[in-house]
Formats: sequence, structure tokens, C-alpha cells
Amino acid sequence: DGAASLVVDGEASQEWAPRSVFASREEASAFFERGAVGYSARRRPGSYDGMELRSFRWEVSPLRVTRARSSFFEDPAMFPSGSVTLDDALLMQGVEHEWIGRRTLTAPETAERSGADDASSAVVRGGAARVLR
Repeated sequence: DGAASLVVDGEASQEWAPRSVFASREEASAFFERGAVGYSARRRPGSYDGMELRSFRWEVSPLRVTRARSSFFEDPAMFPSGSVTLDDALLMQGVEHEWIGRRTLTAPETAERSGADDASSAVVRGGAARVLR
């Protein structure tokens, strides 16, 4: 939409985030490897574009985040102050992969019922929504 912004700075690490919802890097890696399909909001409310990440050698390492900013998650109309925190981050480097377009999902009832606008987004991996804390 031209208004969204995202900045992430960090460095590769060997240590896992101690307060993560995942017990280990291996647990987080397995979660995301199984759920490599994601959807993001389109301009039309209730319509979501799908993408699948297919890697030919799945390998991730911990990323120690030194700065993270997201216009989406910092919008107080969407998320009250303090309601969203960064959990952990994984880094993929030099992994041969391809992106595959998935069919667009349309859910007009959901968008109307929730009052969602075209700035709303859904994060779906492997058919289950991940709640960000």
C-alpha cells in the first residue's frame, strides 16, 4: 500500500531467546518448516494472497534482533500499546528455495463481521493461525 514499513537489524547468534514460546531453535524450526504457507491481506477487505516457501535444504539459526520496527504492529488502532512483543527470530542464509503462489482466499463475511479494513492482515501457517504475544 506504500504506507507500510518494516525494519529489522540483528546478527547471527548461537543462543536461543530465553523467553521464547518455543523451547529451542529446533522446535521453532520444525514449526515453520511444517507451515511454509502464508497469507497476507490484499487491498480488498476479506481477500488474502497466498505464498508458499519451498526450500530444498531447510536450515535456520537464531538471530539476535537489535532493532525491530513495524508500522503494522506499532499501529495503536490495531494493537494497544504493550500488547505485541517480538518473540524470537530465525535466520536463513544461502538456502536454495522457490516461492510458489497459492490461490487467493476470500472471506467477505469475516471482514464485514469483524469490521476489518484493508490494513488488516492474517498470518496463517500450515492451516493454523499463530498468535503473536
